[in-house]
Amino acid sequence: MLVDVGLLEEADGEAVLDALDAVEAEIADGSFAFVADDEDIHTAVERRVTELAGEAGARLHTGRSRNDQVATDLRLWVMRELGEIAGLVTNLQETLADRADEAGEAYLPGYTHLQRAQPVLLAHHLLAHGWALSRDVERLCDARDRADVSPLGAGALAGSSLPLDPDATAAAM
Repeated sequence: MLVDVGLLEEADGEAVLDALDAVEAEIADGSFAFVADDEDIHTAVERRVTELAGEAGARLHTGRSRNDQVATDLRLWVMRELGEIAGLVTNLQETLADRADEAGEAYLPGYTHLQRAQPVLLAHHLLAHGWALSRDVERLCDARDRADVSPLGAGALAGSSLPLDPDATAAAM
């Protein structure tokens, strides 16, 4: 986006992107080295990108604040985790459906007010729980959709005087 709005030359933009790819690989393989002066992950990444991309790397911070980064990182993490949880709940539903198939015509007592009321199929009992979990999956997906709003562009407080395009950045993510 910094290249697109004219705040960074194309070659510098490529150098920064290449450096970011290298940092991602270092973090993934465990070779990324934090130093004592790194305040947090954001300053550590910016430092390493500057080491790899030179002066262009120092421009990585142009037009965004750490507040933007933290809010964005948190939303991305929440979205990923909600998707993961929804997938696990869906797996549980599939397991309940499989067990219901295996249960066949097995009966068990159905209860009301702690009293045996009538016989019910074990399969129906299992499927009732699976059905209830469908609502939970819907809620997880709804929460994920609600989190899918980019806070980028707010800056440290009230935006930026730079010609940024937060919508383009959000679309790219």
